[in-house]
Amino acid sequence: MPYASAASTASMLAARKINFQPYSNTLYEHYKKIAARIGAPDSRVHDLRHTFAVISLQKKDDVKTVQENLGHATASFTLDVYGHVSERMRQESADRMQEYIQSVIGK
Repeated sequence: MPYASAASTASMLAARKINFQPYSNTLYEHYKKIAARIGAPDSRVHDLRHTFAVISLQKKDDVKTVQENLGHATASFTLDVYGHVSERMRQESADRMQEYIQSVIGK
């Protein structure tokens, strides 16, 4: 990633001094407009990241892939933050175990 020039860095610092953040506010405003247009509940941009991670894990993406997609240093951190078990995941696990037990005992 190229470094910013001294002039552009000075401009950004001056803009921040007057509380003007051109990039993050623009992203936030666009996100809010799109969310409102599709009728999504009020949320933050970061909530999309959380939703992505949880759905990826629920859909059985391997933890290492999710970790790399999110830029986490370790898979254990990803699981600590996003690996909470939903009721659906709990039921699917119970169903798989039930299926296995029935296949072992021949029923």
